[in-house]
This record gives sequence, C-alpha cells and structure tokens, in this order.
Amino acid sequence: MYKKALRFDPSNASYTGNLGWSYYLCNDNDKCIEYSLKATKADSTAYFARFNLGLAYLRSGDILKARQIYSGLKKDMNSISYQERDGAIKDLLDLKAKGIYVPETNAILKEFFNYL
Repeated sequence: MYKKALRFDPSNASYTGNLGWSYYLCNDNDKCIEYSLKATKADSTAYFARFNLGLAYLRSGDILKARQIYSGLKKDMNSISYQERDGAIKDLLDLKAKGIYVPETNAILKEFFNYL
C-alpha cells in the first residue's frame, strides 16, 4: 500500500516512514533503515521514523548507531508527542521481552526515557 502511495508522492515522509515500519515488522532491518533514512531526510521532524531507525539498528546489533539515534531524539524530546514517546518505549520493551540486546535496551530505556 505505501509503495503505491509513494508512486504518487515519492517525497512523503509519512508514507516512506510507514513503509520502513512495515519492513521492521517483517524483520527486514536493512529495508527499515533504508526507508526510515529517506523519511528523515524528507522531514527531520518525522520522529517516528527516527525511532524506527533506533530500533532497527539496535535489533541488528549496531548499538553505537542506535545510541546515536536515541541521543539525537533526546535533544528533541520536548517536541516529540507523548504518543510517539510512549510507542517508542513499548517497542523497546517488546525487544527486551524477546531477549534482544536486553542490557543495551535497558540502558536506552533508562538513559533516554527515564524509564525503569
């Protein structure tokens, strides 16, 4: 669906970021990163796409890039809606529940979201 929408509006950050999220849900970290980067280039305030990047980097084991993403997001935290922050926390808790990089996930939750 998002691929079709992008044919009509290829620079739409929302469509591109949601396509990245779709790839994340399909466990395709590389495609998630690709489309989430495109979304953030189209709109630097597409925070959900930046959260997608953090999750995909974390899940793929690139802890340094994940921490860089979350560091950038922390600077913008006052501009990010409660719903987006809450969704990001839930997504990190989901990774933790699956046993994926638990110590790193805990550190991100604590440091960037004051959670735990």
